[in-house]
Amino acid sequence: MRTRYTVEQVFISNKGNQLEFLFVLETLAGARYRDTMVFNTLNKQQAVKQAAKHLAYRGDIRGVSNVRLRLKSSMRDDPALQALFIKEFKKHMQDDE
Repeated sequence: MRTRYTVEQVFISNKGNQLEFLFVLETLAGARYRDTMVFNTLNKQQAVKQAAKHLAYRGDIRGVSNVRLRLKSSMRDDPALQALFIKEFKKHMQDDE
């Protein structure tokens, strides 16, 4: 059986001319796993949409509804990007069904 994760936190940081996403994933049993993705854009909205789509199609992510999305530069939550991430994830999860 494949391990299923929820996305607990997403940290976004600038790496040169790219955005790096650090995902903190958690299993039902509480085990944590970290994964990173790099996007060749500085457009946060575009990168958030791509990240959500990728996670939705991965097959081992079961939810994002309690995710905290933070900009690493300020270590503050970004409610607008968080809402976009959740919306895009749910949209692509429906596409997969």
